[in-house]
Amino acid sequence: MNNKDLNVAQHMVAHCERIERYLNRCNNSLDEFMNDELIQDGVTMQLLAMGELTTHFSEEFKLEHPTEIDWRNFKQLRNVCAHRYGTLDYKTIWDIVIGELPQVKIFFEGIIKE
Repeated sequence: MNNKDLNVAQHMVAHCERIERYLNRCNNSLDEFMNDELIQDGVTMQLLAMGELTTHFSEEFKLEHPTEIDWRNFKQLRNVCAHRYGTLDYKTIWDIVIGELPQVKIFFEGIIKE
């Protein structure tokens, strides 16, 4: 793995950790998340940034890890966050950060340790 890919992986973990801090502020509660626009905005911005970062990984890196991350869907999530911001389904955002983000973080932490 080249230094650029390592740097991007470190940024991905940092964004995951920021999302975790946002979720801690709403006590990891769906009800509190759904009622706090600031936390919704913060989480969404981090997902947008992560989706953008996926375009900064080298093609070699993506080819080496074709199944660990759904690169296409990650980029699509970025586009939804950026272009449909006023109509986002925050329950879906919640499901993504609760159901998928922990594995994303674990994957990139493993990449960094290699």
